[in-house]
Amino acid sequence: MPCGTALPGQAAAPPQGGFSVAEVASAFLVTQAAMEKRITRGKKVLAKSKRLFELTADDFSPRLSAVHRALYLLFNEGYHGAHPEEVVREDVCHEAMRLVRLLVDHAPAATPATHAIRGVRLCQPLGSLVFMPCGS
Repeated sequence: MPCGTALPGQAAAPPQGGFSVAEVASAFLVTQAAMEKRITRGKKVLAKSKRLFELTADDFSPRLSAVHRALYLLFNEGYHGAHPEEVVREDVCHEAMRLVRLLVDHAPAATPATHAIRGVRLCQPLGSLVFMPCGS
């Protein structure tokens, strides 16, 4: 999930994770052509980057905000997605919860916003997800 500071919010390469460009475009409320351009620009920036995973304290907060936005979009796609055959995509919801648990378990990322994302999603009315154990 590329969430670098070199990629402005609108140009950031979205978390595709098996989604079609049309699904990602729908999540970002843009046209498919606009999303294809964003993805291409994001890939170029990432290909040129020398320090993808080296974070300073100053880099962490802006990147965490981008991760929060990406997780929110991932949850939205899982619960109310654009997939033509599945209204609720449990696999996407579970993956989003797994990623949120990683943030909650990482002290610098366990911010009130991270806990809020987790809490709101635990309250969603989707049988197995509502009672999902925190450590699983």
